[in-house]
Amino acid sequence: MGFNLILVIISALIAFFLSAGILFFLIKKKIISLKKDNNSKKEEKPSEKKSSEEKPSKKMEVGKVEEKIDLNKENKALKKKVKNLDETIKALEIKITNLSQSNEELEIEKGKLEEAKKKLEILQKQKDELLEVVAHDLKNPAGAIKNLVDLLESYDLNATDQAEIMETLVQTASRIVDLATEVTKVIEADKGLFELDIKEKKINEITENVFERYRSAAEAKDISMKIELDENIPSAKMDPGKIDEVIDNFITNAIKFCPSKSTVLIKTYMEDDNITVAVSDDGYGMGPEEVQKVFKKGIKLSTRPTGNESSTGIGLWIAKKIIDAHQGKIWVKSKKNAGSTFAFSLSAKDKDIQKEKEQKDKKNPGETGAK
Repeated sequence: MGFNLILVIISALIAFFLSAGILFFLIKKKIISLKKDNNSKKEEKPSEKKSSEEKPSKKMEVGKVEEKIDLNKENKALKKKVKNLDETIKALEIKITNLSQSNEELEIEKGKLEEAKKKLEILQKQKDELLEVVAHDLKNPAGAIKNLVDLLESYDLNATDQAEIMETLVQTASRIVDLATEVTKVIEADKGLFELDIKEKKINEITENVFERYRSAAEAKDISMKIELDENIPSAKMDPGKIDEVIDNFITNAIKFCPSKSTVLIKTYMEDDNITVAVSDDGYGMGPEEVQKVFKKGIKLSTRPTGNESSTGIGLWIAKKIIDAHQGKIWVKSKKNAGSTFAFSLSAKDKDIQKEKEQKDKKNPGETGAK
């Protein structure tokens, strides 16, 4: 029994130690496993930390890339806007330039219109004054005709008295016709209706005819009238009737405004390629101010006709229109109390005057090319 107990105790101790060893072995193995787990956990933490750090970094990089892309888009959009603005500014600058040019052109046109308006006002005033002069000049001869007719009806007149009255009637009627003709010329000149009848003509022939026409009128006022013609002047293209009118005006003015005992000299001569006609007198002459405006319409000079002749102030204006239409030149030289010289020149060269006049009229409608 004692022996069996010892065996039981020994078996129990062996079992205990065996169990303890196994348990110890298992525990030890578990500890190693735990350490490995801890080590692996410790190793995992930096990687996790690294991955956790990498994730935001990658997000930041993506964000930066996206932000850069957005900035590039905005930059492109801004460049496009700037380009559009530049184009708009350039277009506006062009419009401003065009508007400035248009404004300048309008200012020029405005100036021209204002100038034309002033000219029209002056012309209207001159026309009104001319009509007053013509009405006055027509009234006098018309009244004279009425008185002469009354005289013929009221009295027993002999043949001589009747002849004298009839002669006076004819002269008075002629004066009315002359005034009517003068008004017609003014209307034609105002409207630029000069139709030149161009012919080949010698200026000396026209000048001599006008000289002979007024020889008796000069003698009646005790005025000496002389003529000097250059025989070497060739024929030239001109409107003979219109040139006759200009020379007529020069000579009648010289006779009209000169006192008795004066001398009137009519000359023709060549100067370069130009034919010149000049009418000089030693009468009262004109001052510088009157010389400047003597060819303007309706101008009344300070010097009055010496034989109570009438003067409308349009003869020289018409003369200038005629010479301008011939593409010629017209001028006056005068000094107070020292006489005057009225002259004009025409080209001796063979040229189409009418064609040149028409071309000039197209460029300057309503004008006759005053020089």
